[in-house]
Amino acid sequence: MARPLYVAIVWHMHQPSYKNPATGIYELPWVRLHGARNYLRMADLVSDHPGAHVTFNLVPCLVEQLAEYATGRAEDRLMRLALQEELSREEKRYLLNICHSPRWQQKGRRQHRYTLLQARRTEAIAYPDAFTRQDYRDLVVWFNLTAMDLNWLERDERLQGLVFKERNFTAEDITTIHAVQQEIIARTLPRYRELQDQGQIELTTTPYYHPILPLLIDTESAQRATPGLPLPALPLRAPEDAEAQLRRAYEYHREVFGRAPRGLWP
Repeated sequence: MARPLYVAIVWHMHQPSYKNPATGIYELPWVRLHGARNYLRMADLVSDHPGAHVTFNLVPCLVEQLAEYATGRAEDRLMRLALQEELSREEKRYLLNICHSPRWQQKGRRQHRYTLLQARRTEAIAYPDAFTRQDYRDLVVWFNLTAMDLNWLERDERLQGLVFKERNFTAEDITTIHAVQQEIIARTLPRYRELQDQGQIELTTTPYYHPILPLLIDTESAQRATPGLPLPALPLRAPEDAEAQLRRAYEYHREVFGRAPRGLWP
């Protein structure tokens, strides 16, 4: 008789910290966009299958950013520029680049307005004023809409209204999108804690800012795995930093999820 195969499924959720410590603004929007599409959806998918038991590894600096978006304390550069009336050429190029991620573009391919704007991107990169302020606003709205959880996009009347509107979006429309994204993110961490408390998932952590822990302790440890690997001229040895990363991760995880992590991704 064949032996049963035991499989451990571990989902590793991580993002670096995008906050500029000098300004308090998030330079890139990826935590917000992934938060509006993926993290809650993953937990809900597990909940839909009560017989499935999996592990989620949640990096503390990702959890911290989700908590700030959930409470409205986080603002990223894309959020700010989307509502800004006047844009410099550099800011226009930033929007053209950030809203062009091919992965998001594929998801928006069925949207005629978004497709037309993307088709004009090469021209606009060379001459940013080829796009009107309305073009930039419509581009940002469609970029955000195609990054949403499809279930929310299909059932939320506010988002459906924007899909049918298709163009000529206003600042109020952008504020609506940001509000829906915040609602989704605000449900995320409590959902993971709920599934943990029900015993369906286990939660593990990493060092706080997700360094490669052996390299933080001593960069020469890289040659244990790959002898002869070129190393930095100035070696790094910061075991005290590694200890602090572990301590902060443990304490913050326990604060957010109500119990100690079940393991560590080092």
